[in-house]
Amino acid sequence: ISSAASDVYKRQLQGIVAATDLYWTRHSRLPVSLDELTAEPGVRIKTTDPANSETYGYQAVDSTHYEVCASFEQVSGETSSNSERNLWAHNSGPQCFQFEAEEIVRNNN
Repeated sequence: ISSAASDVYKRQLQGIVAATDLYWTRHSRLPVSLDELTAEPGVRIKTTDPANSETYGYQAVDSTHYEVCASFEQVSGETSSNSERNLWAHNSGPQCFQFEAEEIVRNNN
């Protein structure tokens, strides 16, 4: 996967994370599946791998933690002092990234 393709994966997976946080904020629980997440009003995310049309993996680990998974053709090569970039560093093959659901707080100032 080129770095441009890797960026597409990262953007799509980040979209799933953001949508999960929105779902958590609205319902105080994790969605059971990506189908439940995409049925949420206002959620527009890509849930399939653009390379092979397989659905990304999603699984609740416990009441507040979940993981999203994708299969990568090559190592990301992302290692830097930037922790956000390291968050998405991956090897080739199936990889899962674990997150904790975070409530979205609106600043109404």
